[in-house]
Amino acid sequence: MKYNTQVFQLQDNLNVLKNIRNDCLNSGMRYGWKAHAQKAYDQGHWNRQYLTNSQMLPYDHGRMTYIDKFQNIKTIWNSIQSAIGQKNLLRCYVNGYTFGTDGYAHIDDDWIIKKYGEDANSETIIVYLNDTWDIDWAGETVIFNDDKDIESSVLPKFGRVLAFDSSKLHAARPLSRYCAVLRSVLVFKTMPDAVVSKEVDFIRSKTAMAQHSGKTFFEHLYNTMQHLESSKANKELCLAGLFHAVYGTDFYSFNDDSINRDIIKNLIGEYPERLVYEFCTLKDRTNSLINNTTNLEESFRKDLIRIEIANLKDQNQKGNLTATINNLENIIK
Repeated sequence: MKYNTQVFQLQDNLNVLKNIRNDCLNSGMRYGWKAHAQKAYDQGHWNRQYLTNSQMLPYDHGRMTYIDKFQNIKTIWNSIQSAIGQKNLLRCYVNGYTFGTDGYAHIDDDWIIKKYGEDANSETIIVYLNDTWDIDWAGETVIFNDDKDIESSVLPKFGRVLAFDSSKLHAARPLSRYCAVLRSVLVFKTMPDAVVSKEVDFIRSKTAMAQHSGKTFFEHLYNTMQHLESSKANKELCLAGLFHAVYGTDFYSFNDDSINRDIIKNLIGEYPERLVYEFCTLKDRTNSLINNTTNLEESFRKDLIRIEIANLKDQNQKGNLTATINNLENIIK
């Protein structure tokens, strides 16, 4: 699917845009974020991540509760969808540029096309946050055509929205020396239905209403999977992490009569389901894995330990599990 370039003005919730910009200016912006083109001369720019996602098992943030933690972001996202229709939200962040932090030509989320084919693509939606903009400050967003000539050029005027196909080459043009402010943009990335993980859709439908360690059970499962993905685990292990407590465990009671081993096995595969079942049925799980009291095959035991590490990391807000996590990590080194 290819997206047409659109430029329109948000009419409502402009104060919310100011709140988002002030939030970024006051806290949370980090320097050094680079465009996806991986150019050696790219020194990076300012960035604040609001909603990240999995590349292995991506899901629509509009169906998850994470977005509820950022009500200003949710409000603007709903306004955009009112203008351009319902979308699957992949990511959301704020980029910031000052004089000397140049943006370079790149495309966004090319991993989607590589993984799902030319018909699957992301849409990039930019909302400009600066409440005033002098044309002598420069800083236009430019979109290039296939011949690398400028196809569109858009000034960053407050509340303006630019939506375009992420596979189009584009760049934030440099700011002039005269510009003494941070050029700020709120960016949303979409994805087509084909990219939305069916495994995540299933587990969310079963666990979104249950509670677990101060969050929904679904959030805990998804967080565990993301910890595994960030540790470079393969997809089988990430799937096992996503479903790791679906049968209930020695420490957490969960039961859904519509879930059985055959259903989970058909959904995520035989080996991931075997990991899930063992994880759920082990008694005194952490100590059992450390001491291998059930004489598990070593490679299987280490995969269970990797899941346990990710599981504990999501519950380690107070730091009381750090020693246990370190102990487990020493086993799989």
